[in-house]
Formats: sequence, structure tokens, C-alpha cells
Amino acid sequence: MDPEDRGFPADIAKPIINQTRMKILKLLRKRRYNISEISKLLELSKPLVLYHIRILEDAGYVRRVENGRKWVYYELTDVGKAMWKWLRIKMIIPIIGGAVALVLIAISGFRRPEQPPEMGGINVLAYVSFFIAFLLLLLILIFYYKYKKKF
Repeated sequence: MDPEDRGFPADIAKPIINQTRMKILKLLRKRRYNISEISKLLELSKPLVLYHIRILEDAGYVRRVENGRKWVYYELTDVGKAMWKWLRIKMIIPIIGGAVALVLIAISGFRRPEQPPEMGGINVLAYVSFFIAFLLLLLILIFYYKYKKKF
């Protein structure tokens, strides 16, 4: 199975459901780390970090890199990198869909009405639609930035 071409079944995604493992994956996408570095950065005990690393290693997302020295480093495998890309795409697609829907709502509010408003009147629906679309877009952006920090 090519992880970039297909969706991930539940049994493959199960090891990354834990927030600590997601944080470890987030760190490892940037560079190699050893257990001590991960432990300090995440403010977790070394045995706990090692426990989560082993789960990720067994799942095939992380591999050990021994360079003949005292330290053992860990890095993402190709499957781990593909999983990270998949997670990012899964997060961005709903945001793009929401933005497109908001634009369509805003545009529909500015359509020419079937009957012109009475003399001196204004098209309140256009302003209300625009205001609602603006608020929804603002909420989507707030959600995106809050959710983005977790990744």
C-alpha cells in the first residue's frame, strides 16, 4: 500500500491518536532527536517518551538512527512523513471548503434583487449576508490557527 495515494485505515492511524505521539511526530518532522532532547522539549520523563517512541517505531512511523556513538537518534520514516502530509491535508480541506462556502454566501447576498427596494430603501439582506459570512470566515480562521498549534 502506498501511504500517499490511499487513505489510512483506522488500524494504521491508531498509534498517532495520542497527543504525546503527535507532538513527537511534530518534532521529528523537523530533524532527528534523541530521547533526552525530546524529553526536555516536551517536558516529559524519558521512560514515557521512550514508551511512545516504541509505539511509533512498531507502527513504522519512526526509526532508530545509531551513528556509532553514545546517543541513539530517532527520525521519521517515509511512512511517517506521508502520514504527516496526510494529516495536514485532512486539516486544510475543510477550511478551504468553508472559505468557498462563505464566499458563495457573500456573493449571493449581493445579487440583484427580483424587485428593487422601495424608494430610498436599502437591501438589508445583502448587508446581513455579508456580516454573517464575515463572522463565519473569522470563526474558521480562529479555529484554523488554534488547531494549527496542535500540529
